[in-house]
Amino acid sequence: MKKLNIPKRTRFAKSKTSCLKRLGIILLSPFRNSEVRQYKIAMWFLMVFICSHDARADYWPPQPPYDPRPLMLEVKKKYNGENFSFAVIGEVKTGCDGNDLLHFVDRALTVDFTVTMGDMVGYPPKWENYRGLAECAGWYMRKHPTWPTIGDQEGKMESINSDFPRFYGLPNDSYSFDMGPARFVFLSYFGSPISKGNQNGKYPTKKTPVTNFDTNDIKTLEVTLKEASDRGMHVFVFSHAQYYSQGDGTKKYANNPPEEIVDLYRDNNVRIVFQADNPGYSKIKKDGVYYIRNSGAYGNQNPRFLGYVEVDGARIVYKAIDMTGVVFDREIIR
Repeated sequence: MKKLNIPKRTRFAKSKTSCLKRLGIILLSPFRNSEVRQYKIAMWFLMVFICSHDARADYWPPQPPYDPRPLMLEVKKKYNGENFSFAVIGEVKTGCDGNDLLHFVDRALTVDFTVTMGDMVGYPPKWENYRGLAECAGWYMRKHPTWPTIGDQEGKMESINSDFPRFYGLPNDSYSFDMGPARFVFLSYFGSPISKGNQNGKYPTKKTPVTNFDTNDIKTLEVTLKEASDRGMHVFVFSHAQYYSQGDGTKKYANNPPEEIVDLYRDNNVRIVFQADNPGYSKIKKDGVYYIRNSGAYGNQNPRFLGYVEVDGARIVYKAIDMTGVVFDREIIR
């Protein structure tokens, strides 16, 4: 896995200087007659529109990006080596849909960091939608380390390999990091071992690995998981694409994931695979691994809900909590 380094700040994408000069020239030039005056007034309003568009362009990418790593360094400095907690929020569609849920987490729960499960922007996922996400949820992402999982909505952007990482300041949309006794592995939705998106309906095998993203090469994923397992670490996997839908975990597959993938999870201390893609909640257990669909931030969920995980050494407590504070599901994992 590539080491995640904290990027340096960069300048805004465009300068307003030329735009302001044009506005000043139009505004200060003399009005010789009524026709010229009307023309210049029309041109002034046109330039105001153009300048406002340029100002919006300055927003992209945000400066600094919503990079969770600097805040995470502060969390790790305070970490006592024993316990920590994190929230899992999924399926927002627009940044403002989940804003009240973020306020609930900030007010009522103790979290060291947060994970989002993809589809944080709606369709069409233009950069303006990222602007909406920043306006509604930026306050939270500046306060709490917020680690993103890419979803199909983000991936429909024209430049999948630049827009998502640029907004979050991450080198890629698949990555991993460690916190105390746990490893967190984030898989890309596109080209992932269980996504049909870039595989024409076929899952990759060890003979045809996906190499677009580091953790999506099955061999690399295997090494990442085994390294954590050999160190006795808990492993949490985050994938927007679903492995299993509601059911007993043996008959009702969401995407019919290949056995070689789920076997990796079974054999390498994967405790929970968080999944999303469709609004709602489900939890099944297969071969000792919990597959939890945690998509409770979308606007049609009433009340909205999230996942909350407490890690205390060898003990993991998972809770599903709605926005009224009711714990409607709970699991203790050892």
